[in-house]
Amino acid sequence: SSRVLWTLAVTQFFDKVSLSSDPYVEFLLDHKQQHIKSEPKQQTLSPVWNKRFKLEIGNKETDFIFVKCKDWDAMKTDDSLGTAVIHVKDLPDNANTRLNVKLEGVKSGELIIDMKYIPS
Repeated sequence: SSRVLWTLAVTQFFDKVSLSSDPYVEFLLDHKQQHIKSEPKQQTLSPVWNKRFKLEIGNKETDFIFVKCKDWDAMKTDDSLGTAVIHVKDLPDNANTRLNVKLEGVKSGELIIDMKYIPS
């Protein structure tokens, strides 16, 4: 089957009231209920992960990846740091593509992700 490989490189969050967060990122693929979560980075608004992930794609034209950025909290519900949607159809075949993904639901925030769509 086709797949998307990516490296979650850097994230920046600018609208938090506090001076730091413990951010992590979740990726959910719509059609297969695939769910991938990064580890939290402690006390930063500019986390760097440099971690590789892979999702199996069913239909390039209709599949999308829902991205949720959250602030990890041991004592209560994790706060949202923004969301985004990546449409797989926007990725060229077999080419490394750097995406600067603007986060929604917050004043400002951005994910920098290197992605590659590999057709089956």
